[in-house]
Amino acid sequence: MKLFYLLLSMMLVAVAVGEIHKAEGQRKRNALHLGCALYDFDENFSMAPTVSVAQLRELIKTAGSTVRILDATYRERPAMSREAFQADWYGKVEKAQREWMSDAYLKEHLPNAAFFNCEAATYPGQYEKSSLYPADIFAQYVRLLGVNKGDTVVVYARGACSGMLWAARAWWLLKVYGMERVHVLEGGLDRWKAEGGQVVDGPATIQPGNWDSSAPDAKLFVSFDDLFGNPAKVNDTYPTQINLLDARPAGQFNGTEPLSFDPNGAPGFHIPHSLNIPLPTLFTQGGELKSEAELAQILTTAGIVSSKPLVTMCNGGTQASLLGLACVKADKQFRLFNGSLREVSLRAPQLISDK
Repeated sequence: MKLFYLLLSMMLVAVAVGEIHKAEGQRKRNALHLGCALYDFDENFSMAPTVSVAQLRELIKTAGSTVRILDATYRERPAMSREAFQADWYGKVEKAQREWMSDAYLKEHLPNAAFFNCEAATYPGQYEKSSLYPADIFAQYVRLLGVNKGDTVVVYARGACSGMLWAARAWWLLKVYGMERVHVLEGGLDRWKAEGGQVVDGPATIQPGNWDSSAPDAKLFVSFDDLFGNPAKVNDTYPTQINLLDARPAGQFNGTEPLSFDPNGAPGFHIPHSLNIPLPTLFTQGGELKSEAELAQILTTAGIVSSKPLVTMCNGGTQASLLGLACVKADKQFRLFNGSLREVSLRAPQLISDK
């Protein structure tokens, strides 16, 4: 009889353990399906460049205070010379954050979202419209937004490209300084509201964070010299060992629309051998980036050579960031030419030669 009860007890324990494992397995599968913050079980989500509204809601629910939401709505830097910026604003990120606040953000934003100002997080360089600060200055800026080490960051915006243009720029800046868990909200603020998401007004109450940045990751960007060599000896022979993807509108690429920068005598409208992928082609009618397979097909149709690395460019680096986001969603790595055509027009306008 004792043996019977012993065997019965062992069977009950086994069943209980099996049920626990079954429930835990289902919990993990649910976490994977919802894209929540269980990174041990969902490496794909932790690396995914974008999240849906449903995924963001679940992330907030499950990860709570370790989720930081950033509103990257564009707020133009006040007009001033580069010299004036260097004298009065360089590195003064707290002052810029305070005085260059976005009225659109103050009118409505996601609950607890901090305002990420791409113009305050960068500075006007000699050739680049938005140059990268040293790591310590960028880290100081991001801490102002309440970001802590290990946080998961979701960036959204409003306006151009379903609110994803400037969100993608903020995403790239955070990635280039070493942040791993950073995502862009598909469809931006409009999608959030359309799916019943709450918005609030006024500034969010933010406690400074402790996030630290690394030096800009050279695997995520290229310089003019990387592409063209010594500017004193540069010629119109463009290196063909890469796929150079131009994110500008087709009209600017082919010359039926005016360039948005001073061409400085450039004889053409785009760099030889570059491939044009206008941003609107990347989106669904609902305002989200297309699927991984669809985006991969767009890149293939544009003419990329799969064995060559991808470099994105545009006028000044912002549109190239969104094209880069699409590349990553298509499971393609990229590097961004931050100076883009504005820098080329200032240093070697003869390279803008194709029509």
